[in-house]
Amino acid sequence: MHDLVPKHLILTRSQTEDLLTRFRIHISQLPRILETDSAVRAIGAKRGDVVHIIRKSRKTTVDTVDMFRFVVKDRR
Repeated sequence: MHDLVPKHLILTRSQTEDLLTRFRIHISQLPRILETDSAVRAIGAKRGDVVHIIRKSRKTTVDTVDMFRFVVKDRR
């Protein structure tokens, strides 16, 4: 992937369960990312997977920011 694209990782089922338990949320409450997204396709994520995105922070208090996205079907 390109240097400017943040790191994307696919969570395992147990990591996904831990994430949902830790934040006390349902998987449908996660922000979504389309399965046709180029970064999602590059890592091989499929519909139903949860992707962990690690971005470099622009703030001085932390180095990275962790984000999570639920892979969904493109509506086209």
